[in-house]
Amino acid sequence: MTSLGIISNPYAKLNKRKPGYNTRLCYTLDNKGEYHITRNLEDLDDVCQEFAEKSIKIIGIVGGDGSLGLSLTKIYTAYTLANKPLPKIIPLRGGTMNFLASNLGLFKDPHEILEDLLSSLKNRHPLFEQPIQTLMVEDRIGFVFACGLATEFLSSFYQNKSNSFGAGLALTKFVLNKITSLYLPLWNKKINCEISCQFTISNKAVINQENFIKLTSNKGYSLIMASTVPKLPLNLHLFKNVKMGAPEAELIAINGGLPAFLATFSKILTANKLRKISNPLTHNINSAEIIFSKDNYPYSLDGDIIQNNQKIKISLGPTFIFCSPYNIPRN
Repeated sequence: MTSLGIISNPYAKLNKRKPGYNTRLCYTLDNKGEYHITRNLEDLDDVCQEFAEKSIKIIGIVGGDGSLGLSLTKIYTAYTLANKPLPKIIPLRGGTMNFLASNLGLFKDPHEILEDLLSSLKNRHPLFEQPIQTLMVEDRIGFVFACGLATEFLSSFYQNKSNSFGAGLALTKFVLNKITSLYLPLWNKKINCEISCQFTISNKAVINQENFIKLTSNKGYSLIMASTVPKLPLNLHLFKNVKMGAPEAELIAINGGLPAFLATFSKILTANKLRKISNPLTHNINSAEIIFSKDNYPYSLDGDIIQNNQKIKISLGPTFIFCSPYNIPRN
């Protein structure tokens, strides 16, 4: 059987609700692979180094989207240092949103996904595969970067964390609170910054020429996001111009404060191509740098909120092959 390793984050939502869940998953795996529970970043480093030394070819990750990104960061470092090809990855879910697993069509309980994966491997059924380009934000791998209203919402949501349905209710409540508090400076705060983007153009005259553009707004921005996957939590198909596996990311920046955000959000969700809309600004990029004019704003990467310095560097990270025992939906 193909070598298989499982990394489990004990702080995943499912493990908080069901303390014996890791034991159940471990028994399911039995002697068909290795199961490790990581309690801190040092544990995660050690496990990834061990998997790289043993040339583990498929790694399942139990945990939320933030745990997945952290694990991929450590996996990439360990396998690169060991000069080994990157393993295939299967997200087994375990967080609140699990948006990357949802992009891959993985909706079942982690225990069921693992059982179906083991069955496919035992019966030598080919796994479905999907390469996905990652983002590298500073030194951490992820898929969705956000700054502005999205980060404010996450901070509010984490105070009373629940499931995806609860997230939908929380989002509705958050927007209503913003509308009713529209004229309070705290709720209408905008991001003052300069965004430098690098992207590739390709046509008959110019092939793969690197271009640069600087985005500035005297109104500031209510939201800045970048992603290498099309769908966000709550099944929001926000990124229209990026395809899974394409070697680029899509950046969206909405000019102005909350009124501009509310006025354009419906356009974002309904437009076939965002390039037809002047607000928000949208570009498919290879890298970006955000330099704040005054305050430093926290940002989120796959749901984890991170305090930043005056400058944030975003670039394309490694491409991982994600696998599944189920058919993977296309964009």
